[in-house]
Amino acid sequence: MVHFLRYISQLVMSPSHGWEDIAARSEKPAEIARNGFYPLLGLTACSVFAKLFYGGIRLNPLSLLIEEAVVTFVMFFAGYFFASFCWSVFAGRFSAKTEATEKKQDTFIIYNLSLLAIIQIIENVLPISLSLVQFLPLFILVVIWTGHTYVCVRPQSMLMFMVFAVLTILVPPYAIFYIFMTFLQ
Repeated sequence: MVHFLRYISQLVMSPSHGWEDIAARSEKPAEIARNGFYPLLGLTACSVFAKLFYGGIRLNPLSLLIEEAVVTFVMFFAGYFFASFCWSVFAGRFSAKTEATEKKQDTFIIYNLSLLAIIQIIENVLPISLSLVQFLPLFILVVIWTGHTYVCVRPQSMLMFMVFAVLTILVPPYAIFYIFMTFLQ
């Protein structure tokens, strides 16, 4: 967990050095998920209950908070597997097939979704809605862009890579959250 948090903080402070260090460590995605990503998702889901402290039980009934916590966990969990599937099928179109591996692609997905989960935690614990926090997912675009060397993207495929990464990593968690919360209310 310590390495995971260190790499997350490096991706925030200096994305290019963060991706270099992640490449040098070369951990298995299953270990990263088990030791860092899944606990972070649990923490993200639990952060929904922070609304009880500043909204009270009348504004945020416990049953709705439980539903939102479950949906928050599912949005990232399902988002990871959706992105992993899409990358395993389509990533060869913009990656150099000899260098890009499924291990690197899954690691890339995990760290970008982890940053998105941290942003969700920040949104959940703040008592007010700040515009700055709502624009933080745009920072993940910078992290994705600097990670193009990590996943071995061909220079002529950068635009396709960015569009694909946004559509498979950033959009699905928000779409899942919106769909579930619409049906639950």
